[in-house]
Amino acid sequence: MAQSKNLNVLALKILSPILILTGGLGYLIPQELFLKSTTSYYNLFYIDAGLLGMIVLFTMNAKIARFYNIFLGLIFVYQALASHFNLFPETYFQWTLTDDIVNMDIGLILLFIGIMNFGGKPQTQQEL
Repeated sequence: MAQSKNLNVLALKILSPILILTGGLGYLIPQELFLKSTTSYYNLFYIDAGLLGMIVLFTMNAKIARFYNIFLGLIFVYQALASHFNLFPETYFQWTLTDDIVNMDIGLILLFIGIMNFGGKPQTQQEL
């Protein structure tokens, strides 16, 4: 199985640059014009999550990509729940309704992709 056929890897290829870009835009666009939270902590979370995703891609390991998607999916779902139930790190991230919707959507999609493991398991390291 080629790496490009694994949906976990494809999801990271798409999501990682988007996370980095979104975090960077949070520093450039004023809160009034941007629907998501623009706190520095939240922007750094997006940038760091995207950079870590890029590092995972460079490992060329579909199993690590799958683990990362599940882990990041859980973090995104937690953020949506933390916002609703006023849990940590609500005071630092200052989520908006848009953040809650996006966090829940991205989180559930990543969990689904990671748990279902589309693309199957590679037979050998060369197939990655």
